[in-house]
Amino acid sequence: MSFTFTTQRSIYVQLADEIKQRIVLGIYQAEEKLPSVRDFAKEFSVNPNTMQKALTELETRGIIYTERTNGKFVCARKDMSQELRQELAKDIVKEYIDQMTKLGFSITEAEEFISNYGREKNGAFNV
Repeated sequence: MSFTFTTQRSIYVQLADEIKQRIVLGIYQAEEKLPSVRDFAKEFSVNPNTMQKALTELETRGIIYTERTNGKFVCARKDMSQELRQELAKDIVKEYIDQMTKLGFSITEAEEFISNYGREKNGAFNV
């Protein structure tokens, strides 16, 4: 899988978000063993220490857990996928609002922009 980092947030946060998204999408299932730190680091072309920081963040939040000598696994908490989905959606909305306000749009204008864009049948929006 190809992954592109942005400059707006720390790399480890982006890595953690990507893993959360994979859990939401069902790529990683509850109780499934995750790739090793080194395998993840290789996949994302990052330093293993950066990858470990992302995984530690996920573990601290109760999204994954470690079985000593067996590796890291996705937690089987009920409704975790829905919680992660909501969390990721909030992050997207926050980013959108931040970018729109930088462009001089009010929150109401940003909401109208989304509403108008969503009404377009083919997904193309003409300003």
